[in-house]
Amino acid sequence: TATQTSVDTAWSSCWLGNCVGVFVILLFEKLRYGRYSDSKYGFPVNAKFAWFVQEMPSFFVPLCLLVWASPAKTSLLPNQLLIAMYIFHYAQRSGRGDKHQMRQSTAETDFTFNLSDAVI
Repeated sequence: TATQTSVDTAWSSCWLGNCVGVFVILLFEKLRYGRYSDSKYGFPVNAKFAWFVQEMPSFFVPLCLLVWASPAKTSLLPNQLLIAMYIFHYAQRSGRGDKHQMRQSTAETDFTFNLSDAVI
């Protein structure tokens, strides 16, 4: 419908604007990760825990889609395969992390990105 198309266009425009904004910021800001991270970006968080939390939206949003979407859309084999691959991919990614710490702001940013990625 026309309303859905305008919502999709608005969402995509916001997402594109966000990407351009982050790109410009990262041209001038040197961000450090892991053992080289800086305390000005928040308190340290266990990396395994941070990876698990930040990948949760990418796992649970498609899972909710399967539960609450109309069966006419989710019963098609290509749709089932794509959603299954997406869920398994992010379930596997949630086990990442190492012995080093991650800054809380990095985990929050990644969570936000994965949430918007899952919704799109």
